[in-house]
This record gives sequence, C-alpha cells and structure tokens, in this order.
Amino acid sequence: IRARENRVEGSDSAQNDTEIGIIRALTTLLEACGVEGRNVCVLSPFRAQLRQLEIEYGIRREPSEVVETDPMPSVYPGIEVHTVDRYQGRDAEVVLISWVRSNSGQAVGELLRDWHRINVAVTRARNKLVMVGSRSTLERSPLLAAMLRILDQDQCIVNIPAGTVVPNVGPSGGRPGAQTKMANGAVLKKMPIVGNILAE
Repeated sequence: IRARENRVEGSDSAQNDTEIGIIRALTTLLEACGVEGRNVCVLSPFRAQLRQLEIEYGIRREPSEVVETDPMPSVYPGIEVHTVDRYQGRDAEVVLISWVRSNSGQAVGELLRDWHRINVAVTRARNKLVMVGSRSTLERSPLLAAMLRILDQDQCIVNIPAGTVVPNVGPSGGRPGAQTKMANGAVLKKMPIVGNILAE
C-alpha cells in the first residue's frame, strides 16, 4: 500500500500515519489474542511518530484536548511507546517497530544508517518482533538491506496489498478505530496475511 511519510509542522522529524494505522491494527489483534498491553512495546526512531502513537494509545493528549479533570482513555492498557534510544537496555515479549521513512526519493536518512540504533531496535523482543516499513526505502540503509535479504530468504516479509483499509490517525482521523478506504476495500483485520504475522 502507499504509505508516504510526512513532516510535522514546526519539526524536522518524520511521521507516517499509514504505519501508525497498521500498528494500531496489529495491536488490536494482539489484544484480541489475549496478549496484555504490559507485554507489548512499540518503537520508532522518530519523535514525531512517537508523539502521534502516544496520542493514538491514550498516553498523550492533543494540545487542544487537554482537560485537567478529564481522565485519558486507554486504548490498550499497559502498552509502552518509546523511541529506540529511550528503550536501550530494556526488552518486551512483543515489540513492534515503525521505521517511518517512505518517500519517492527513497531517502532513508541518517537515523536509519546508524548500526547501533538499528541493533538496539531489533534486539528488544523476547518472543516476537514485527517491523512495519517501506522495503524500497529501507533497502537504502546497508544494514537494513542485509537484514531484509535474510528475512526475504526465510519468507518472513509480508507485503500489504493496495486496497487495504487501515485505521485513520491524527486530528483528521476522527474517533479511535475509524477507518479510511483505499482502492479495493479489504479490511486489514480480516486479512489472512495479518493473521500470518501474528500466528508464528
């Protein structure tokens, strides 16, 4: 599916709303399978992505929604959301990574060329690691390209087809769990490939 990154106003950090929607769909399925939020961590190298993920999971509010006496809704109680750097030295049963970068120039940026940061990200999971990203862009990072070749040989890469429906995110996304229709109207949570990601 098309999942282009965007730049957050007033920041040089990247955000990818489609990847956030996919992460949300995956954690919804994890919860439905009985995986407690305290056993799940979502990581991203980019602070803008982190902030939007925190809003999606009820960890942080939009500035316009701050009401001191109004309790924040918890979408998946116990889930942790961190930048890769902040999670160094820790681990979780299930880790989901949003790599964010996806652009027509296939520019991967300096953060994803840092072997130490990548090593930290991919070694935090005790039982299951799920990575969400643009293969064509990530392959511009030598270390990620080598990792993707190994994953491809082991048939561990799942391509999400055009037409997949993912939850809306951000101010334009409406209520939590709202969906936006792409091309042919398949619903992500009903797609067998998503079950395959979590079934291993």
